[in-house]
Amino acid sequence: MNKAFPFLHWLLTLVIAPFISQGLTSLFGSNPHQMATLLEYYPITLLISFYLSLPAFVAYFICFLLLEYFMISGKNAKFILISVTVAGILTTTKLTGGTLMDDVNWAYSATALITGLLLPIRSNIIPPDESGLPVQKPDTASP
Repeated sequence: MNKAFPFLHWLLTLVIAPFISQGLTSLFGSNPHQMATLLEYYPITLLISFYLSLPAFVAYFICFLLLEYFMISGKNAKFILISVTVAGILTTTKLTGGTLMDDVNWAYSATALITGLLLPIRSNIIPPDESGLPVQKPDTASP
């Protein structure tokens, strides 16, 4: 499996989700015309998101290592990892509480789903051959 997948999935979710959350808040909030700019709060939002997501990421990474160890197929591994991510998001927001948690749940869960589906979980590199150099997988589409 692609060793970068868990880190990219986690980081992209943290980077993109605040924009989705701000969009949901401005569209469906109590006063859609009153909107604080996300850029004012973006750095602190990233720091808080990073801090709050660490326990969920540790569980996610342990699941990733187990799935890799047991050689679970890519589609099944993605389904399990995205489910663990959404469960971690819901658990974290339930424990922290707050008035905007529904928007945060939707934003982070949707972002985790989309980024998880778009990122490749399998790498195109076959383990090293006898020389110790990685070998590129042959292209199965060409004759």
